[in-house]
Amino acid sequence: MNLQALEKQLGQTLRLRPIPIRLDDNGTDLGRSDDPWRLDEILTKPNRVRMSNLPTGHFLELQSDNVKQFQSPDFLILRCKLTIVGRTISVEPIFKFDERFERLEQLMPALLDEMRRDMSDTPLRREIVLLQKNWTYNGKGNELVYYFEEHPDLLAKMQVLANHLVVTHITHNNVTRYMMSEDLAQYLGA
Repeated sequence: MNLQALEKQLGQTLRLRPIPIRLDDNGTDLGRSDDPWRLDEILTKPNRVRMSNLPTGHFLELQSDNVKQFQSPDFLILRCKLTIVGRTISVEPIFKFDERFERLEQLMPALLDEMRRDMSDTPLRREIVLLQKNWTYNGKGNELVYYFEEHPDLLAKMQVLANHLVVTHITHNNVTRYMMSEDLAQYLGA
């Protein structure tokens, strides 16, 4: 983005999209908070913006390739995902902004974070099984396993993922199964 186009917004508060992820120092999701970010400066060499989170006091510099556009009334659309842990902010690129994933991140952040960790460890797995911890399950060993006890409304969350066409219901026995789409796998970092 041509950051000079943001000059009219200097000193104004903006809402970031996607909404930044907030984690405590142990990696526990603190939920999303649509905090106002003030556009403090537009800098050059390299072209970047400096912003501050008014409620938390965090400062952030984003280069122009991480800013997609300004959209009225007060949205700054990013090409990256921000994760706030303690006093630090990490920036991860988004391969392609997809509103489906923004909505899903709001609805089920803990489940998607666990899936993201699983995909980091085992990037070729796509089959998902849903279990209770006290069940005996003799799987093939290449499934991603999520437990009802760890994710409230897990079945409903999986149905929402299916409605967004990022998983497919493939149950063929008494264990609920889904197949992850390549779009979701890529979004999660596989």
